[in-house]
Amino acid sequence: MGQYKEAVEILKRGVTKFPEHRGLQIFYSMALYTENYNEAMKIVLMNLIETTTDETLQYFKRGISYYAQHLDETWDS
Repeated sequence: MGQYKEAVEILKRGVTKFPEHRGLQIFYSMALYTENYNEAMKIVLMNLIETTTDETLQYFKRGISYYAQHLDETWDS
């Protein structure tokens, strides 16, 4: 609790060693949020879209995946 930098480093090693472990990925994203909310949100969105069976989310999978990679970009109309 409160040791965010240490948590990020430990969880990053865990995710690197076990890239398919969804629990580690989500805890990593929560710890990372304090330093890098963009990367944290990307991790959560990608885990969501890769594991959901919700038909509505599956329908928008390409769009969600794209925007997860480009969260800081804006488009002028």
